[in-house]
Amino acid sequence: MDTAIGLAPLYQGYIDERSTHHVKGWLRNLNDSAQRLNYEVVLKKWGRERVLALGTADRYSDTLLQVGVGDGQYALSVKFAAPLSESERDRVFVRPAGSAHRLELAPALITTPPGFGPYQGFLDECSTRHVAGWVRDLSDPERRVEIEIVIIQADGREEILERCTADALIDDVLVALRDHTANYAFYRIFERELTELSASRCLSESRAERTGSNWPRPCGQDSSRSTISRLISSIIAICAARSAFMIMKA
Repeated sequence: MDTAIGLAPLYQGYIDERSTHHVKGWLRNLNDSAQRLNYEVVLKKWGRERVLALGTADRYSDTLLQVGVGDGQYALSVKFAAPLSESERDRVFVRPAGSAHRLELAPALITTPPGFGPYQGFLDECSTRHVAGWVRDLSDPERRVEIEIVIIQADGREEILERCTADALIDDVLVALRDHTANYAFYRIFERELTELSASRCLSESRAERTGSNWPRPCGQDSSRSTISRLISSIIAICAARSAFMIMKA
């Protein structure tokens, strides 16, 4: 017999992120773990309510699964059609559709819009002819980050060597780090050979989208020239041996 039949919904959930551009969180019915609830994202302004978005809280979240929230498929994520002001952002709430219940704000509420970091990543290989590594935007994991590879000259001037998107797929690397998409990698061969000094300046200053967010090199980084096949095997070995990550905030 289904014990959920006839029981009133017992809502549980939080808003984990709320910015001028988006809202993310999760919602479930404790009396029916199999149910996926519809929700409304609402802006209350001048005593009136405006529904910004409708949806179903049925997205998978590895974080929810890890902390024991059922099968993890209770997440919700909405990007607003147009940015809100900060005062409007603070009046946005989420509720189950047709209910007066409002989701609470998470104690560690994130208010940074997606696409602005914080970033996570490493430079895994470098030489006078190439650079390789990976980077992702923790505020929006589905997005692929545009990066710049920069040399800082002795007089402080910047020279941008390359612009590219960190979207290469190296499954074994990031899947081993519990990431299911694993396409945050980049590999670039320079048009000209750099001096050793220029290469070290360049690689230490690689960054995401001119935000100033640099990311470190792991211990044991290979600084020699590499074929692509050797590069991939080296990155796998480095990532598998890594015990902690540095999260850099823009």
